[in-house]
Amino acid sequence: MIKISLKAAERIIQWRRHFHQYPELGLKEYGTQKYLVQTLKKLQIPSFQDFGETGLLALIDGTLPGPLIAFRSDMDALPITELNDHPYCSRNSGLMHACGHDGHMAMLLGFLTWIKEEKKVFPGKIAAIFQPGEEGFFGAKKMLEAGLFQVANPDAIYGIHLWNFLPAGTLSCPDGFMMAAADEFFVNIKGFGGHAAHPHTAIDPIVCAARIVDTLQSIVSREISPFSRSVLTIGKICGGTAFNVIPDEVRFEGTLRADSEESRQLMKNRFQEIIESISRAHRCKSEINYIDGYPALINHPAEAQRVRKAAFGLFAEEKIYNDVVSMAGEDFAYFLQEKPGAFIFLGSAKDENAYPHHHPRFEIDESVLRLGVELMIKIAEKHWEKR
Repeated sequence: MIKISLKAAERIIQWRRHFHQYPELGLKEYGTQKYLVQTLKKLQIPSFQDFGETGLLALIDGTLPGPLIAFRSDMDALPITELNDHPYCSRNSGLMHACGHDGHMAMLLGFLTWIKEEKKVFPGKIAAIFQPGEEGFFGAKKMLEAGLFQVANPDAIYGIHLWNFLPAGTLSCPDGFMMAAADEFFVNIKGFGGHAAHPHTAIDPIVCAARIVDTLQSIVSREISPFSRSVLTIGKICGGTAFNVIPDEVRFEGTLRADSEESRQLMKNRFQEIIESISRAHRCKSEINYIDGYPALINHPAEAQRVRKAAFGLFAEEKIYNDVVSMAGEDFAYFLQEKPGAFIFLGSAKDENAYPHHHPRFEIDESVLRLGVELMIKIAEKHWEKR
């Protein structure tokens, strides 16, 4: 049954367009936080701002005893110059909501509005977590370290991500693995430069780096189970200044991703061993800067199943998936390490030509925002039924 009126749906779209016009980078979402606080005050919903720099927590108390159900939206944008031409394009130069976080905030405000204005009587509590710094700034972890779950201790937590890799009107919420542990690395191979005509007088870091890059690919193909999901990508390599000069050093960088902590640690260890051993064999020295990123996002099966049951009636049965996953990283994983919950991909592509996330022409089908709010309502109702 449709619960969101056309008027309420239009308000959600307007919220999304406001956020889209004023994007801010991670942990600097001061204007976004201010607008959220003002909107929550109009709805007479109390909010708390002492979480993770610019994070925000809103709480609504029910009228009866019951569970505390939490929903999370991220807040930050990306350092991208928008190339769309609609009237609500970014007004902040060089910044853009190119990953859907503007829509996430709008949906969560829409859900809170329904709770406050329509539902009114319900058991337990609803917590709305507006989280800063998802795009590589560890915002979820910062909110937890600031005591988020000491103030709002959820029985379950959910997050929805608009997903342009799925068409509008579809949903994915798998049991278990959903998104990858995502690490970064920066490597410097140091040799000894010289004339290209006299390589025996130099120590060539290019040959060494080439051997390393080639051998690293064997980690995924020969040391990780073919039934696991792993990625090791070298995205940048730099070395040399001229055709007839052997350089002193070569630098390369990339990412390592895995579907479990076990695979992640195996890959990390072998990565370092291979670089160090090949460097020694080529008389080079290696410097490795390995940055641990977000852990793998693992849905709790009971909560993922609750999401899929809640989706029936809103989505056609054949459009509710339990197997669409991604090797991208997502810091909602930290919440799921602490509490039961699930992460959801909500299909948002207008058509098969929709631009992907992080593209300067990224756009969503705004009709799905209403669907996302209705899904939150249905998830909450499933918890209330359980009571």
